[in-house]
Amino acid sequence: MRKERHNTGFVVASRPPYDASTEPQSTIAAGLLPVEGVALQDIRLTNMDGKAVDLKRDYAGKALLVTFWATWCPHCVEEIPSMNRALSQLDKDRFAIVSVSYKDTDAIMNAFRKKVPMDFPVLMDRDGQVSKAWKVYAFPSSFLIDRSGRVRYSINTGAVWDAPDMLEKLRDISQ
Repeated sequence: MRKERHNTGFVVASRPPYDASTEPQSTIAAGLLPVEGVALQDIRLTNMDGKAVDLKRDYAGKALLVTFWATWCPHCVEEIPSMNRALSQLDKDRFAIVSVSYKDTDAIMNAFRKKVPMDFPVLMDRDGQVSKAWKVYAFPSSFLIDRSGRVRYSINTGAVWDAPDMLEKLRDISQ
């Protein structure tokens, strides 16, 4: 099955940046579910270069959008361009996006990244154990974590991360 996905190719919807003057009022952030009293769990994985990444240590003091996704998930792939655009509008000293790829192989991910630009790191959850520990049951599943390491929101669907209401939430957790 993985070989089929690899041979099928990847398709990313070509959507222009969000334009509030021509779009209906966004209610995307309404899909964010508030989370209270949950601290950032350990995520220790390797990135695409094979470098070990410890999320708590390496991103201490930064707000995070942590997204669990897979290359075979259409909604996961569709939201990547909006993540890139959102990241370009936020203070990189205070905010970062980190993606966790669920059970994709290096070969699949290398082919994917040649077609789909990603301005944020991809951590490889090769055996799915980190996703399981985070109780991820749907893809994409994303978590907004404030600068003190508290999980503030979760969402279990694709989102347009550069929509004004979402950018407001991202800026809020970065304070």
